[in-house]
Amino acid sequence: RSCDLLLLAGGAGYEINKEKNIAEANSQRATEQANLATKLFSNLLGHVLNALNSGSISVMVANYIFKPVEDYFAQLKDAKLTTEVMEFNVQLLTTYSDVQVSLGQNENALNFARQAKVMAQQLVAKDGQNDTWQYLLYSALFRTADAVIARGESAANLQEGLVDYQR
Repeated sequence: RSCDLLLLAGGAGYEINKEKNIAEANSQRATEQANLATKLFSNLLGHVLNALNSGSISVMVANYIFKPVEDYFAQLKDAKLTTEVMEFNVQLLTTYSDVQVSLGQNENALNFARQAKVMAQQLVAKDGQNDTWQYLLYSALFRTADAVIARGESAANLQEGLVDYQR
């Protein structure tokens, strides 16, 4: 009887270990897919931005192309995100902030840069020694300052931008 229990415990341990290995493999694939999606999405934004800046496409076409991007960002507000997805989103938000500045949409640019800053600050709060997260925070602060200064309305805006540049 104790032999049966030992076999049962061993089998359960084997299954648990097998499930753990499957979960780790799935996590690795998800991270790889998120990294690939980040690169793809960023490249797409970059290509559209270059086409817009060169005059190859109009602002109207660019706005049409970017509509799904804005819909995606709107869904982020209440989502519980993994750190990998947060990294992805900070990169996208900062890139999209650049796009909005090019479109002359400085308020939108500031909004997206601030979202990136908040998300990057959350990452850094989890691990202040993570160089990638520190870089993301720097990028988000820089974009926030750029967007604030692009508004150019008042000395207060310039002060807010300077504070973010100095961080």
